[in-house]
Amino acid sequence: MLVVAVSVLGACSRPEREESPFAGTWILKYQGRNLLSLTISVDRQRIAGSYLRPTHFQYDQDGDFSAISAEHKQEPVVEPTIVTNRLEFGIGTGADRDKFSMTLIDPDHAKLVLVDVPLPPMSLERVRPGDRDITVWPEQHFSDEVVALRAILQRIADEDQEIRTRPSLSPTEVAAVDRRHRREIDRIHEQYGWLKASVAGKDAAHMFWLLVQHQNAELQRRLLPEMERAVTEREASRADYALLYDRVMVGEGKLQRWGSQTKCVDGKAALDPVEDPAGLDDRRRALFMQPVEQYLGFITDMFCRRQANTGQQAR
Repeated sequence: MLVVAVSVLGACSRPEREESPFAGTWILKYQGRNLLSLTISVDRQRIAGSYLRPTHFQYDQDGDFSAISAEHKQEPVVEPTIVTNRLEFGIGTGADRDKFSMTLIDPDHAKLVLVDVPLPPMSLERVRPGDRDITVWPEQHFSDEVVALRAILQRIADEDQEIRTRPSLSPTEVAAVDRRHRREIDRIHEQYGWLKASVAGKDAAHMFWLLVQHQNAELQRRLLPEMERAVTEREASRADYALLYDRVMVGEGKLQRWGSQTKCVDGKAALDPVEDPAGLDDRRRALFMQPVEQYLGFITDMFCRRQANTGQQAR
């Protein structure tokens, strides 16, 4: 999911303007740079705005930005409305429109939330003198060796997802692809250990996790402590770790913690046994994972209906 914040254009010329705590220019800082900006103008009952962001980037459940492009894109704010202490607006058109909610924390700070998407709020602060420019994000450079590694990971991760998203899901073909990928996974691990974000980029670290997630229980159990250490060093995703932890626990006949592991029962997804079911959604919310009922609906649509009730674990 590419999420954005906002830079704007005051769009009216009337001499009298309504004072609004939302009016002005807001920026989102990341790693000491101005990544995104939002400016809102309010003229009587009319609200106008636009946002400026990198053309491409990724924002994840750990609150980290990655794959940030040097180019920028500006789009208008759509259907802005102030509801009590929130500014609600959209970006984009039609089915591609994202809905945002901006809430003031104090006169100079606000949080920006992508509505109905389980991602952390983005922190905005009111622009200060000399702080208006959005940084051209420096391109991330890797050694030739790491560039080659990233290309390999991208290729086999694409294969991993392509086989799993075909209209007709074949467990036999999925298993064959996973076996074929094992040699590369072992080679990468032998050279780098658990692949860290600082070594190859957070997107590559995520792809490495994805491939491990689809390997056998022995490999997953052996690598889980390494990933746990990487998470404590902010070198791996907490949400990715939660899914691998759950998979290892279920594979050992134990209770999972975050409710990511399911099976198909009569065409619908059902959770494998989970510890403290009453607190499950709270634990998921802490990692910005969607509520469990929404997750089960997604698994039902994506996997169970295509598996013709084989009972195989959704992956």
